Amino acid sequence: MLRRVLRNPDEDAKVYRRYSDPLERTPASFSKDLGANEKSEPLVDVFEDRESVTVVTQLTGVDRSNVDLHTTQDKLTISVDSPDRKHFREVRLPAKVDVGSSSSRLKNGVLEIRLRKLREELVVR
Repeated sequence: MLRRVLRNPDEDAKVYRRYSDPLERTPASFSKDLGANEKSEPLVDVFEDRESVTVVTQLTGVDRSNVDLHTTQDKLTISVDSPDRKHFREVRLPAKVDVGSSSSRLKNGVLEIRLRKLREELVVR
């Protein structure tokens, strides 16, 4: 069974209101005009099933070579540093994961990272 983990319901409600406003449905309203040194925070969905945690985010217009992923047992950091775009996001994971088991793919502007969960007896407390 797949379960979506909502990190901040208030943030989701704001995003829904922002995108459901009929005056702000143009593609230009989805992105900010960022300065050269400013980074945006991409929206992230976290899904959890019995064996893994999956993180999905939209990184439109980004080349895979510009994406840097760093994982610890309970946190994932996504960083993008390209000439056109700069993104940074830290995501707390809902379960402890095996750092060496991560796999990722970037296709059509959607980055999907899959991390295998640690078994409870292997988690150091």
